[in-house]
Amino acid sequence: MPRAADHGRMLGDLITASPVITLEQLPEMLAEHTPRAGWPEVLVYVVDLQQTVLSLLGADGTGTERRGCEHQGGGRQDDGGQGGGRRHAGDRKAGDRKTSGRGEERARSLPVEGTAAGQAFQLGRIVADSGEPLAEEPAARRWWVPLLDGTERLGVLRVTADTDISDDAQAAQQLRNLAGLIALLLVSKQGSSDSYAQLVRRRGMNVAAEMAWRLMPPRTFATDRVLISAVMEPAYEVSGDVFDYGVAGDVVHLSLFDAMGHDTAAGLTASLAVAASRSHRRQDTGLLEAAQAVERALTEQFGGGRYATGILAELNTCTGELTWTNHGHHPPVILRRGRTALPLRCPPAPPMGTDLGLPAELCHSRLEPGDRLLLYTDGITEARNRQGEEFGLDRFTGFLTRHHSTGLSVPETLRRLIRHHLQHHQGHLNDDATVLLLEWNGPTAYRPTDVEALAGLPEYTTPADSLRRAWETPTPAGPGAPGEPREPGEPGTAGDPD
Repeated sequence: MPRAADHGRMLGDLITASPVITLEQLPEMLAEHTPRAGWPEVLVYVVDLQQTVLSLLGADGTGTERRGCEHQGGGRQDDGGQGGGRRHAGDRKAGDRKTSGRGEERARSLPVEGTAAGQAFQLGRIVADSGEPLAEEPAARRWWVPLLDGTERLGVLRVTADTDISDDAQAAQQLRNLAGLIALLLVSKQGSSDSYAQLVRRRGMNVAAEMAWRLMPPRTFATDRVLISAVMEPAYEVSGDVFDYGVAGDVVHLSLFDAMGHDTAAGLTASLAVAASRSHRRQDTGLLEAAQAVERALTEQFGGGRYATGILAELNTCTGELTWTNHGHHPPVILRRGRTALPLRCPPAPPMGTDLGLPAELCHSRLEPGDRLLLYTDGITEARNRQGEEFGLDRFTGFLTRHHSTGLSVPETLRRLIRHHLQHHQGHLNDDATVLLLEWNGPTAYRPTDVEALAGLPEYTTPADSLRRAWETPTPAGPGAPGEPREPGEPGTAGDPD
């Protein structure tokens, strides 16, 4: 078992060495420091944009191996006219292998489906090469460890131990600590790294998608009261869909836009919509003012020739009060008690950018603890297969409610939803398909084990003291306390479920 002192010193050395390293140098830095703590080899695999393949960081041919100036000879390399020979990870098939300096084979890429690495990624578990969980593998020396930035899934580590750790809780926690630090290092480098972008892409990306992915927040995020997760396809050809969210104290802001068209101009329209709404949100203006700002930005730029439908919403995480405005978009849906889908009523205003001058309305509803709020675009429900059948709202919500009962994490459920959606349409979508899901736990904090299950965090993670205290401290109920049962259709303000 790695000694705690050695492990702590190794983590400190990684932090000290990290400020000026590039992403390409991270594998080399790990190889230098981790053996001192009992981990002879630590390999980093990052997941691709569509979350179907895990690719090795530092494998030659993926655009991430740093050869060093001494190998370049001061002259221009002959790349056969290929512009430097850079390739996306997709240029290599999953399962291609290379040999490490220790004489062992390393897979350059691994499919998420059907592998131990993929199992660790999907389920948020530390598993052995055999696929067995940590506590059930008697003498394994190689482990797959989930790699997360908070609750955003980045990939997995392949960690080789110099002793058996299967029955060692301290070593398991050390693996999670190591994965947590490596995730932070990855995130700190990826924003300025074209190599990272090449590694996580299986093919080229259009201009609109390039704008959208750079503009949007991480696909998964959680606080002690809410969990947010999103998916969007076609990942490399998306044009007019964008989602956004942000947190200010006890309030969570959500927005989803679907711009007119399927071209670069649609991407510009969607990007303007997000930027305008985000700018006014951060000035602490209201939802209607933010929507008006989007209207002005699009009208000034396109003169009424381009528009976007959308939902702008905010949730008070103390009370469960949901407020939103609808601009020509599909209404939000509440998934309640894991089995009931409740569309919310709200008179829609015209799409933003039409310059019709018609008023918009704020609508209100009260969520119950455990409710899941769904925002989606028409590419989910209106897409048709070869037989002309729409995917439909019932099939969409039915998939989510069925998988809710299986105990899968929310990010993994959405990953499987979008895979199912693509298969339903033979892998080709004629329109962008986006889902933004928020779960509200209630005014009290999640139980630590609930956070692990919902977000797909590694099991047995020691919770922060503040999270534990928040959960153990009951919130006094008062008049109109959130969570009191209210039947759908009970008289109330606009926005009650149909």
